Amino acid sequence: MTVTPTTARSKLLLADDHPLIRSGMRAQLEPLGNFEIEEAWDAHSLESALSKAQSRKNPFDLALVDVMMPGMQGIESLVHLCSHYADVAFIVVTGLDVQAIIRRCRNQTNIRGVIDKGRSTSELRRLVDLAMMGIPIWADGQDIRASGSSLSTPAPTGNLQPAALSARMDEVANCVARGLSNAQVAHELGLTEGTVKAYLKDIFKTLGVSNRTQLSIKMQERR
Repeated sequence: MTVTPTTARSKLLLADDHPLIRSGMRAQLEPLGNFEIEEAWDAHSLESALSKAQSRKNPFDLALVDVMMPGMQGIESLVHLCSHYADVAFIVVTGLDVQAIIRRCRNQTNIRGVIDKGRSTSELRRLVDLAMMGIPIWADGQDIRASGSSLSTPAPTGNLQPAALSARMDEVANCVARGLSNAQVAHELGLTEGTVKAYLKDIFKTLGVSNRTQLSIKMQERR
């Protein structure tokens, strides 16, 4: 698919609690010269940036948001923001289970899609251009599908296939299987402890386990 690049100067908000993620996205977009970029790192700075832009009658065209930043309550917080900032298009940038995120936000008209943090940053500009054009973008764990009229629906996986973990979830799960504490996992992977806890909650649900011992056994079985 050929994407026509955006030509007007667009206002972007990059919201992630990890400075390396923000700097990576900024480094990919800023040299192109037609983006005015601001950053947020938690729920307070995100809403503050959105509110200030709205009060100046210069809202963001697109906000790329990690829904597990400090102060965020996952998709529920983003849905709340969607209702208050209807002029802003949002993209969820996540390391959690992409399909679970899609199922929870697919009915929000101003959420344009979901990007897995494990994706190459070289894809970012193309996805941003698609979102700017009003085309939803969705990741199914294998490829990125774009559709101007409807959302991509994942094919059923069946009961015999192992539960899928995103690349980041797999890293967290393997760290825990090695016996690392949440603080140690956070240090090793460059995350906050709150983010590690959020990952573990989603990992437990995905793998059908209820504690770290069961998780360790499950990860051994998957090897």
